[in-house]
Amino acid sequence: MLVHSHLLVTTSLPSLVAVKRFLELLRIKFNSATFYKSKNYCWDTIIQLKTQELARFINGKSKQIDFDKPPPNLVRTDNEELRKKILTLTQKEAYELGIGKSTLHYLRKNAKNSKPFNIYKETTHRLFR
Repeated sequence: MLVHSHLLVTTSLPSLVAVKRFLELLRIKFNSATFYKSKNYCWDTIIQLKTQELARFINGKSKQIDFDKPPPNLVRTDNEELRKKILTLTQKEAYELGIGKSTLHYLRKNAKNSKPFNIYKETTHRLFR
């Protein structure tokens, strides 16, 4: 804790900007759509429906409860084949495919890392022509 001219400042709390950014990213993830009961729903709506289903089960109005449906769609856009293709691609080959120097640099940087990463559809199409 730091005290500056009668103000108490705590250094252990996350900044307001970081919290807002996290909440915005969380909102975006929860608003991704998925197919459930013959309709497309956002995850926040599905959580609300499942909460109501749980309440009906607890109150005895429903005999069964199903938390297995809908399953989350956890598909990665990067795979080992794509990573290998990026890492073996030369600058000349990339240029012939229409991939710029800076794009290739960042693709290689992300492909070397084990974390998942996103690639624009157009770039993916160019890689697998």
